[in-house]
Amino acid sequence: MTTVVRMKGWLYDGAFVEESGQVKVQRAPSWPSLQNSVRNSLISMVNDPGLFRVTVSNIYICEDIITFDLPSLLAPFLAVIRSASTSGQITSLALTAIMKFFSYKIITKSSPRLAVAMQMLSSAVTHCRFEATDPGQDEVVLLRILKLMEMMLSGVGGGLLGDESICEMMETGLSMCCQTRLSEMLRRSAEMSMLGMVQTVFER
Repeated sequence: MTTVVRMKGWLYDGAFVEESGQVKVQRAPSWPSLQNSVRNSLISMVNDPGLFRVTVSNIYICEDIITFDLPSLLAPFLAVIRSASTSGQITSLALTAIMKFFSYKIITKSSPRLAVAMQMLSSAVTHCRFEATDPGQDEVVLLRILKLMEMMLSGVGGGLLGDESICEMMETGLSMCCQTRLSEMLRRSAEMSMLGMVQTVFER
């Protein structure tokens, strides 16, 4: 089964699309101003199976993880989040790992290339794809997407997100609010997350 959460402009256009084998968080076609370099970087991550091994090797020789190039640190996790061939459980672990980077202050205001990393992270989260397995587990992934988007907006680097990235995140949250095939709990959680994100944006 493929689950597609799809937006047309600002209007939600309907039900889940059922095909074979994936869950895909999908919005309207990409905004025209999306930087090609970021999109190409994310594509190259998915096509590089040795990316995680290389990142781990580089971390071993790094004296301070806070000084590690942030886009390189996030790269293998973003590749997992965007890959349609990974299970919901693995995708959930990748999302959790990135949330821990924020919680443990591995991602800070002084992190190298923070702005680039935040844009790449926003793009990956709003284009998340994974293999459908168990409906309950699939909704856990969607809940973690909501939580991560909240952390991104309210935490370090939130002020570096452009209007395009914020709009994509809002669309993703709104699509979960409106999708009647999702559980009541998930839709209400999405509503609460949307309220928090909107408040954060207007407090700037």
